[in-house]
Amino acid sequence: HVIVSGLNIGVVSYSSSSRLGSTSCESSFWTSDSSVSCLVSSSSSSGGTFFSLTVASQVGLSALEFSYDVYPFVSSASPVNGATTGANFISVFGNGFGEVDTTVQIRSGSTACESSQWTSDTTMICKVAAGTGRQCVEVTMERATNSYTNSFSYNKPMITEVTGMNGPTTAGYNVLLTGSGLGTAGYSQAAWIGDTACESSSWVSDSSLVCKASGGV
Repeated sequence: HVIVSGLNIGVVSYSSSSRLGSTSCESSFWTSDSSVSCLVSSSSSSGGTFFSLTVASQVGLSALEFSYDVYPFVSSASPVNGATTGANFISVFGNGFGEVDTTVQIRSGSTACESSQWTSDTTMICKVAAGTGRQCVEVTMERATNSYTNSFSYNKPMITEVTGMNGPTTAGYNVLLTGSGLGTAGYSQAAWIGDTACESSSWVSDSSLVCKASGGV
């Protein structure tokens, strides 16, 4: 309830109606000649707007703006793990996402979700883009942002096959590593043979990497 104070509202309860911007109050209760109580409707906008009060056929407008608290709060996400190739759908849970579908943006780390779908005031769905590592999920509504740290991670890299299991003791021998979760772009991948780092590691695809072996015995 919001109390609207003013003058000349009436000494008895007339058929008065109040509005917040273009939206009628869910109910208006006459209190006195100087005040009316308005049960405001829900909103997802943080922008300010004015009250208007109609008594009989006369309309009065408030001199001060009213604004809603719009601050999304993220409490969890599910599932918490997905493929590095992206296209994973995760549900983001919390509150303050809005009572109606509005302009909401979700990010996983520094990358925007491929799509963000509002479901309710407590749930949204994010289609995660390709990536690696562990990321936080961040929700932005209007000018307010909230994030949930370490809420989603991409699958760890896995090597399932090595082509070139035997080579010369001199350096420069290429070894092809095949697996999954190696990333959809050339991130800072590094491969090792035993305790020795490859002279270079060249990303090929999410499922293969080339290691230029150092010399050894």
